[in-house]
Parts: sequence; C-alpha cells; structure tokens
Amino acid sequence: MFDFIFDPDTNGIVLQESEKPLRREIRPVYCHELDMLGLKDRWRYSSDDSAPLMWAINNFYFYKGRKVMKTQGGSCHSAPVVTILEDPEPAGVLLQMCDIVGMNAKNRPLLDRLQAQSIEFTRKVYADYKDRADLFYVAFSGGKDSIAALDIVQRALPHNAFKVVFGDTQMEFPDTYRLVNTVEAQCRAAEIDFIRAKSEQTPADTWRVFGPPAEVRRWCCSVHKTTPQILTLRQITGKADFTGVALCGVRHAESVRRSTYKPVTPSAKHKGQIAAYPIIDWSSAEVYLYIYAYSLPMNDAYKRGNRRAGCLVCPMSGGSRDWITDTDYPAAVKPFRAVIADMYSQHYAGTELDHYITAGWKYRRDGRDLPLELNYAEYKKNGIQHIIVSGPKTSWAEWIKTIGILQNDVSPYKILFRGKVFRFEIEETKQGYKVTSAETNRVFLKYLKHVFRRAACCIGCHECEADCHQGCISMHNGHVKISDKCRHCAECHKADDGCLHYKSIVKAKIKDDFCCKCNSPVDYNVIGLNKRLLGRGVQQFMCLHCLAVFFGTTESVMRHKIDEFRDDGCPLFQ
Repeated sequence: MFDFIFDPDTNGIVLQESEKPLRREIRPVYCHELDMLGLKDRWRYSSDDSAPLMWAINNFYFYKGRKVMKTQGGSCHSAPVVTILEDPEPAGVLLQMCDIVGMNAKNRPLLDRLQAQSIEFTRKVYADYKDRADLFYVAFSGGKDSIAALDIVQRALPHNAFKVVFGDTQMEFPDTYRLVNTVEAQCRAAEIDFIRAKSEQTPADTWRVFGPPAEVRRWCCSVHKTTPQILTLRQITGKADFTGVALCGVRHAESVRRSTYKPVTPSAKHKGQIAAYPIIDWSSAEVYLYIYAYSLPMNDAYKRGNRRAGCLVCPMSGGSRDWITDTDYPAAVKPFRAVIADMYSQHYAGTELDHYITAGWKYRRDGRDLPLELNYAEYKKNGIQHIIVSGPKTSWAEWIKTIGILQNDVSPYKILFRGKVFRFEIEETKQGYKVTSAETNRVFLKYLKHVFRRAACCIGCHECEADCHQGCISMHNGHVKISDKCRHCAECHKADDGCLHYKSIVKAKIKDDFCCKCNSPVDYNVIGLNKRLLGRGVQQFMCLHCLAVFFGTTESVMRHKIDEFRDDGCPLFQ
C-alpha cells in the first residue's frame, strides 16, 4: 500500500504515500542478531529485546537511516562475512533503541486506513461466500503475516464465524511453537476455535523414505501441511467435498510467484477450496508496523535474524538463514542434518559429503545418490509397455479402481477406461509381478503407470486421499481402500508421475548423445557442462575435447569444471 522512509528521531520507519508498484522489504534487527554477527565487542547496545536497534533491507543494515553494515554468504557451518561501512555511534556511545511509541504515533493514521481497507475486503469475502462455503478459517503459520491477517479477521468477522487452523509440519522453529501456544490461548479466551492439524507420520520417518525435500522435490508441503489440513477440516465438517474459504497472510511482495496472485482465487492445490488474502498488498514494513501498533505477539525467530519463520530446515532457505538455525537451534536441527548425512554417506565422503550436508541436498532433482529402493521399473520394447513391480507396498487391484472398472478378475485383464475397453496382462514373479500392455493410447498408459507406481511405492502419505474431492480413498495402517463409488475423475492423479513418493526417489534416465562436431559419445556430465557453459537451452553438444578446443583450453580444465560444478550441487551433473 505505502512506501516508507527512515526516521532518525525514533530510529524507526514512517510510512509514506507511494505510487511505486514494487516496495522494499524491510525487517527489524534486534540485539540477539548483532550478538550472533560478532558486534558485541565493537558496538555498545542494550541486551533488551523489547525493541529493534536497526533495520535491514536484504543484506544491508541501517541505523537512523544510515547504511552502516552489510553481510555476505554464510552456511550451516560458517557465519556470514560482516563488513562495517561506518560505526552507527561514536566509540563508547550506546546505540539508541527504536522508540516504538513515537514510531507508532507517526504511523497510526496510515495504519488505520490500511486496517480499514483490509477489514472491508474480509467482510466482502464473507458476504460473497457465506451461503456457499461450509466454513471460513484463518490458515495460521505462526509467522508475522499470519499474525496480522488473524488480527484483521478477528476485527472483521464474528468470532463464531471462522476458525483458526495451524498446519503443524512438525518441523517448525521452537519459537513458532511458543508463539502458537500464546495465540491458541488468546483464541480460546475469545471463543475462537483453534485447530491443530498434522500428519500421522513424523518428519523423522518421511525424510528417510522420501529422501530430503529439495527445491524441485518439495514433497514436504503436501505431506506435512496441506494434506493434514484438508483431512482435518473434512472431519470437522463431516463432508469430503466441503468448500472452505482460507483467509491467508499471503503477500505479493514475498516472491515473484506470489506477485501474480489475485486477492481471491480457487486453491491451486485442492479442488473446491477458496483462498482469500486480506493483506495481499501489504509490504513487510506495514506488517511489522501493524504488529507494533496493535501490540500483537511476535515470533522470536524474527528477533534472531530470520527473514521468515517457516520450517526449521528448508530447501528454499539461504546460507545465512541456515547458519542462524544451526547456531541457535542445534538440538532441533541435528536430526535433519543426520538424515542428510546418512543418505549421502554411501556415495560421498570428506569435503564432498560436507558439501551435501551444507547445501547440495537442496538441489537434487531425483533419487540419484539416495540409498532408497524404488521397487518399480518400466520400459517399452517392440511396442509393448513393460512394468515390473517387486515388493509391492499396496494393492494394484484397489488403485486400478481410480482409472476405470475391471471387466474380469484374471489376466489378461480388460478395463473400461473413459468409454473404451483396454487390455493388460499381469504375470506373477518371485518378488512381485510383471505388467505388459500392447495398447497405444497414451492417456491410458499414463494412468496405468500411475496405478502400478502407487502399488509399488505408496507409503500412505494421504496426498491422493486429500485430492479426492468425493472421499473415495481411505488409508489406514498401510492399507488403501478405493470406494466403488469412484467417478474416475483423475483428481487423485494430480501428483507428478502419479505418486509423490515415486517422484521423489525415481532415478531419472541418463541419455547419452553424440558430439555435433566429431560424433564421439557424449555422456550425462559432459552434456551438463555444455548446458552450464553454453546455456540451458542448447540442443547440440560437443565432446570434452571439442569443448576444450572451442574455449581454447585443455580437457583437464574441462574435467575440473565438471567436478567444480558438481561439488557446488548443480543438478546438471551426477
């Protein structure tokens, strides 16, 4: 809504009218963060954390509007490099804490306007959907944005008109759990239903069967957050096809992807759900000022230097954040680092293993290098699709119900799929079975593969169950049951390749190619080097020798570059 300027009088910030489409994201800096950065012996400041001492934009730190320090780098093993640009106060002079009362007085008129607009938006959403939705709820995370959004909703709606749902990933900051306990008590006192939703599986289990979550294999959000919330709300409403309006503290300024969100939109993850964002146009400055102005509880994770308060160990986090979590919460972080070390120790040692524990695990794109058995293989030969399942975890005869109706109960099987009959055969083996089909319909073969991938890999994460808007899937104690009322709508097949677990541990096919200059074989790593040096979109590749000639260097240097990029965790190399 507004931009801000620094206010030297209060050592705070003051909102200003602005037409800028993009606003700076700022955060307060407290004494604990300065301690961690090693400033305690250089600057004098109070250990009182009731107010910030500075403000930070990206990696630059400001005191009374002056840029005094910057940080760079960092990892779970090493602190960021601190560069002092100027001392905020002369030697021996105590740093001034932010005058929150004075800052609030200067910002109150614009904050009141901001609040009124968000309240009006929330009331309109309620009026538009109250006759169509089964429930309204605040999707509460324990972060600053959800704190502000919850306060807006409390002011806009009757307290019996909505619930608060905390999606407990079981991987939250210890500070987040303390904040959640505080907010839960406040909600109870205000007669607002506060609900906790969490997976029946613990991260200690799922990390070891899925492999650590990664930037492009972020199975954790589905398994540990959205799926438990949907299943919990089904129990509360008593309806599998309930319509819920989630009031979320999502903001445009958080990311490029979120900058495209509309204020009210159907959920991209689960059919029938509506997401509404009361503070979508707010900046971080407005959120923090709102929390200060209305004395709302703040998650202490922010006072420790964290920009966000999501999961404790997250593949989307940067190096400096990793350093904060590993330094401040060593006991809580240790089990996750241990899983990463165990997973990669079979393939790496020494500095290479250290690299994967530090950051390399975040960039994996498949199950390569993970000591996990897939129990599934597929290939096509002479026009025949072959699928091999060894040690199946669940029944294919149940999963097949999600795509059609079996016409017989012995192989060769016939199945009615989207108005046509298709055939496949199953041959028993010592370890499981082999499936073959001569059908050419790509859609049928796609879903047939999904069925047997689930049979081989399903561990009961409940993602498919949550995706079924009709409530036709149930999972209990490792057993899957598909209702005969299944409509074969394929909503439960939305997960990539049909199964989150399969997609996380499958090893991508490595295809050899040939040099476009000398026709020599070109392997996966050399293809990766071509893409890294010449551009991701390159379609023709050079062998190591021709690539070295092209760049006027030696093959040895090219091999060293492969090692360097691989050690950096680049997913183009194995």
